[in-house]
Amino acid sequence: MNGIRVLERALDVLAFMAKAGEPVRISDIAGVTNLSHATVYRILSTLRRHNVVLQGKNSLYMIGPAPLTWAGAYHARAALTQAFRAEAMELWRMSRETVHLYSFERDRIYYVDKMDSPQNVIMRSHIGAWRDLYSTAGGRAVLSALPETERTAYLESTPLVAHTDCTCIDREALLRLLADGKQRGYHADVGENEEGICCIGAPVLNASGYPIGAISVSAPAYRMNSAAMERIGWAVRSAAGKITQAMKA
Repeated sequence: MNGIRVLERALDVLAFMAKAGEPVRISDIAGVTNLSHATVYRILSTLRRHNVVLQGKNSLYMIGPAPLTWAGAYHARAALTQAFRAEAMELWRMSRETVHLYSFERDRIYYVDKMDSPQNVIMRSHIGAWRDLYSTAGGRAVLSALPETERTAYLESTPLVAHTDCTCIDREALLRLLADGKQRGYHADVGENEEGICCIGAPVLNASGYPIGAISVSAPAYRMNSAAMERIGWAVRSAAGKITQAMKA
């Protein structure tokens, strides 16, 4: 509880400094936040060590460069969602199936946005939920786009657990699937992560060519014959490419 209280006080200090818009003194902060001078000094000293605040001349304090990194992370996520929305509508209209946007974080993909299918029988998903890389079309899209060293490290450290009877849990077979999907420009899983669900996915890359996420189209498998998978696959590949270009701009 004490740790939470200290964090709340530090956030109060930062909120005041951001609102002030100019360098401030410890006495200024203490007067507005109702904290003692000693408490404000300890908070500022800790924040200064992490470049969250800077100390200038005459004991004046100002917001430092670290929050710019935090803001950049938020901006990148917001930009990804915005680019997805700009391109996903055409994909949604063409496929009439659920279109997902994933972000890639720490060896997993997470749902960050989606457009649900207008049809009666659809795939159910929840924003914020995570999925494995090896068993999903979106995850394989990311996995295939990773540098070889990262891909190898992931496959060596991750147990390949079967989610259904169809899940590929053989590493050599999975590597072949990744290579085939990368050459084709899109990846597929048919009932491998969830029984009866087919997904087609392609990676979204940043300006350095590193995967930051993926998009996919998901549908009940009975609506995804080979012709539909190929047609939707090319559309997913095209949409992911356009989103990638938007993220590089």
